[in-house]
Amino acid sequence: MKLFRVLTLALVFTTVCSFSVLAMKPELATPKNIHKVLKESIKYPELAIRHGCCGSVDVTFMLNDKGTIEIKSMSTDNEEIAESVKKQLKDITFTDLKPVYNQQYKIRITFKLV
Repeated sequence: MKLFRVLTLALVFTTVCSFSVLAMKPELATPKNIHKVLKESIKYPELAIRHGCCGSVDVTFMLNDKGTIEIKSMSTDNEEIAESVKKQLKDITFTDLKPVYNQQYKIRITFKLV
């Protein structure tokens, strides 16, 4: 009976340790994960709202080892909005995502006043 308790306790301890190791592993940076973070982080530029501006910004970027965004190219139909997006992207860090080596991502960010 005592042996059974010791084995059960050892099994529970091993299982808990295994789950805690898995919880610490960063998730792979997939386009879906990146899009979710960017959608939550990028805000409509206040100045653009005041001026009634709208537009789109196409951004090609990579994530470096520190999880920050390195912009490779940007194209836009509104420079004011593009500058705001550029500043906001520089402040975003993907700490919980593991970057894929040499992977480029593209995203279109569109701002419309409704």
